[in-house]
Amino acid sequence: MRSQQDRVISIIVLEAGAGWPEWVAQYHRYRPDTIVEAQPPGEEPMDFAKRVGRRVDELTGRGQLKFAVLVSNGSPEARAAEGRYRIGRAMTNAMAAQGKAELIITTGLKDENVRHELFALAGTLCDDLKGTELSVKVRFSRPPSGS
Repeated sequence: MRSQQDRVISIIVLEAGAGWPEWVAQYHRYRPDTIVEAQPPGEEPMDFAKRVGRRVDELTGRGQLKFAVLVSNGSPEARAAEGRYRIGRAMTNAMAAQGKAELIITTGLKDENVRHELFALAGTLCDDLKGTELSVKVRFSRPPSGS
């Protein structure tokens, strides 16, 4: 019988108004223990970030968080970007100490500015990962406008 710490857990975090990435189904097939945290309309980004942080802490107490997806709604507001950063940081902090793990940051938007923001977020999150086996990736479902 496997111990709680042998259990591999995944989390998908959806910002309010973000669409479900089509490609997530392929990951879910191999990771059945997946939790989805969705931000309801009206929940402030920082409140959502705190809630996700608590959930990540809870999950790491129940197993190993090895896979996470952060789905951005593309909001350019500073408070949304700060909330997105805090969610990403909570996930990377939890996963970095657990060996090989993966965080994917994504959006269904074609907006080139949003995509650049997500690459910048990934870069910022990677700054503190030296010496870990955590991968931070950015993935898009559709090519940008004009492609």
